[in-house]
Amino acid sequence: MAGDLLRASNHTQEVLRKAEDARSDIMRQFWAREQKLDRFKTRLPWLGLGAVVLALVLTVTLPRFLASNASMCAALGASWTTITTGVDACVFYQR
Repeated sequence: MAGDLLRASNHTQEVLRKAEDARSDIMRQFWAREQKLDRFKTRLPWLGLGAVVLALVLTVTLPRFLASNASMCAALGASWTTITTGVDACVFYQR
């Protein structure tokens, strides 16, 4: 009977050790995820600022790029005309 109790006690200690190891691993993973989230939170304002700057740059450059050929010029509602000798441009007429 004493041998059975000793084996049960040893088995219980082994199970508790494994449970503690598993808990430690889970806590380590949780801590790593929290650290990753904190790093993302510190970068989020810069990401937002970059998106705003990109939107402003595209607002200025995209219409100029689109108006650089005749078919897109017509799609924008303008006409493709020669404004000086050898220079074609997209011209929006005001009415």
